[in-house]
Amino acid sequence: MFKQFDVDDSKTIELNEAVEHWKRQKNSFSKLSAAEFFNTVDYNGDGCIQYDEFVEFWMIVKGAGHSEDEIKEEVSAYQI
Repeated sequence: MFKQFDVDDSKTIELNEAVEHWKRQKNSFSKLSAAEFFNTVDYNGDGCIQYDEFVEFWMIVKGAGHSEDEIKEEVSAYQI
């Protein structure tokens, strides 16, 4: 799923990659979605989302009570 965002294979997700990701998903709120994604996942505030921040986000989702099956279902839409 991380690679779906990191199209330049820089090992980070930049804001423009997130915007383009949601545009590909036909999301009319691509800029808003990308901004909220960064507000939620860019824990160190450096303007890029590293893989470990991305994984940490999904661990928090799991810790909030979402089951492994729910997470797999959500993530499966992004499988290559």
